[in-house]
Amino acid sequence: MRDPAFRPGIEKPQAVAWANGVDAILADYDTAAPLTFQMSQVHQHVDLVHGAADTIVSPAMAYRLHALLPDSRLRMIPEAGHFAVLTRWGQLIETIVTQAAPS
Repeated sequence: MRDPAFRPGIEKPQAVAWANGVDAILADYDTAAPLTFQMSQVHQHVDLVHGAADTIVSPAMAYRLHALLPDSRLRMIPEAGHFAVLTRWGQLIETIVTQAAPS
């Protein structure tokens, strides 16, 4: 979040999200429905991409999800943090395209 190119795009939305305290954020969590299935029941292939330096959602969670999904591939992006989808967009697309290509 210290990246000058990234910062303007996150500062205003975050300020709005937190303007009235944590109530709105907590309401979002309260409306999240629990899963109605087990990960082992997912038979579709799933590609997981996670930042190895994520300090918001631990990389351990990505490894755990990968272990629970019967047909998944996990790609850890070295030195990428939680917002890698915004800061490493090109690298993520390249990873997805490269891994999707037939061998």
